[in-house]
Amino acid sequence: MISSRISPSGATRSTAALEHWKSNVDERLESLSSEAKARGKTVEASHSLQLKERLAEIGEQYRAQTAKLEEQITAVESELRSRITASDHSILTFVEQFRAEFAQARETAANIPKTNSTRILFQSGNPCASKSVRSKARRKNSSRRLMPPRLKPKRH
Repeated sequence: MISSRISPSGATRSTAALEHWKSNVDERLESLSSEAKARGKTVEASHSLQLKERLAEIGEQYRAQTAKLEEQITAVESELRSRITASDHSILTFVEQFRAEFAQARETAANIPKTNSTRILFQSGNPCASKSVRSKARRKNSSRRLMPPRLKPKRH
């Protein structure tokens, strides 16, 4: 019979070799893991930096567009204010002119004697006067024509 026994010293050698191989694999895995973590942190820091730079660019564009928009709004407000001021000035000028003309017309009307204004209103040629008023005016005018002119004494 052949014995298939392994000597105790051979088993110990193969166990020691296996343990050594296992510790080498563990060290290698640990090394790879720490390298991967370091690369991940580097990539993460790079992406974070790129995102911060892009966010800063977007913020700068936003501030520039906001400033431009505020300038345009200020220009429009200024234009509207000037137009409103011009309109107000035009209206005030019109009102003052109207008041002056109305005061002048009132003064002119107050200076005309009532008899003259009545005669002017109700002359025969006035289409607004009624027939009876026109006929009275004609009779009054015709009687004046029939009267002899006043003679003035001659001066020597």
